[in-house]
Order: sequence, then C-alpha cells, then structure tokens
Amino acid sequence: MSDYRRPQERFGDLTATGLVGTECAQRVREWAYQNKRIVVSEDRTRKEKYCESTKNCLSTEKSEENVFQKYEKYFLTFGARIEKWPDEAFKIESRRSVRDRVNDAIRSRVECPKYIKSKIVAMTSLRVALQKIRDGSFEMPQELEEMYVNGWETSCDVILLKEIERFGFEYYEGYIENDCIKYVLSKIMKLSYEQQINFLKQRCSILLKCLVLRKL
Repeated sequence: MSDYRRPQERFGDLTATGLVGTECAQRVREWAYQNKRIVVSEDRTRKEKYCESTKNCLSTEKSEENVFQKYEKYFLTFGARIEKWPDEAFKIESRRSVRDRVNDAIRSRVECPKYIKSKIVAMTSLRVALQKIRDGSFEMPQELEEMYVNGWETSCDVILLKEIERFGFEYYEGYIENDCIKYVLSKIMKLSYEQQINFLKQRCSILLKCLVLRKL
C-alpha cells in the first residue's frame, strides 16, 4: 500500500534529527519521488488487471456465441466462403477473425442450424458446378434439359448460376439486370416484370435442387 502521509508524519520532525537546509530538502524530494513511483506502479497494475479482465470477458463471450447464428445473413446469402462476403459483414470483426472463428467452430463441432447448413451446401454445389463449367468438364443434369422453355437455354442457366454466385441467393431483382437474362425474359419469352421474378424463383429452385442432389 502507498504511504501518503506528509513528510513530517512519515519521517518525524526533520529538524529534530539534525536534517536542515539542503539535506532536509533532499530528503523531502526523495520521499516525493518514491511516493510518485508507488502511485504510478499501482495505477499501471490496476490498468493491467482491468485490461486482462476485459479481454477474458470478450473471449468468453465469443466462445459462447454461435458464429453461424451471428453471421446468419451472410451464410444464407453467400455460403461459407468468407472471402466472398461483402465488406459490410466485417464492421465489427475483421475478415480473418471471422474466418478463424468459423474454423474453430467447425473443429469444435459447434452446431450449425439446418436451414443455414442447407444454404451452405447449395452454394458449395453451385461453385463446384461453375468451376467444372470453366474447366469444360460439366454437363447439365438431364432433368434441366427437359425443362427448357421458349428461349431459355443451357447458357441462360450458366449465366444465372454466375449471378447467384455474384449477388448471393434470392436477389432476383439483381439477376434480372443481367443483359442476357433481361433480353431472354422480356424480348423472347415476353414476360412482365412480375412474371420474370416468378420465373427466376422457380428456375433457381430447380437449378439448386438438381446440383445438390448430384452431390457436386
């Protein structure tokens, strides 16, 4: 504990001890310097304890938090590839921090809700399909071949898959803005805007189900 008594109380009457003038002043300065060091040291210790306590609390909070539920929106939209998430997802934690937490959760077998897991699987299948298309080793499922209608062809499905990868799931208003998709739906198939949205919803559902069932 610090000793905050005045010099006279701490050292007694300096004049009585024969310490006068310069020697007395020196003794007082030594006392003040020593007392200052004690105060600074105690203050630093309190700060260190506070920082350590705060760090432990944050660490505990993170460990107890389900990372899949915290970032549910981004898992549902973009899947589990963190590098594909938009920058807005990392306002609180860095991209690397989130990636590490997801990896830790997987290793620790933290429960991932089924509705999130299904979207992760669907996006993974979609990306594998696109990679195979780029490699020239992919063939569209036969079920899709049988469902093509006036003007909507295999190339349209490929473009739609790329738009889903780019914008995430269920952003139909964005998919329509693709020049090729817009042209086929409006000029060739002659669908109204509402009909275009409904068609894309159905087409996306069919596409993803076929890709997931093939376990790509």
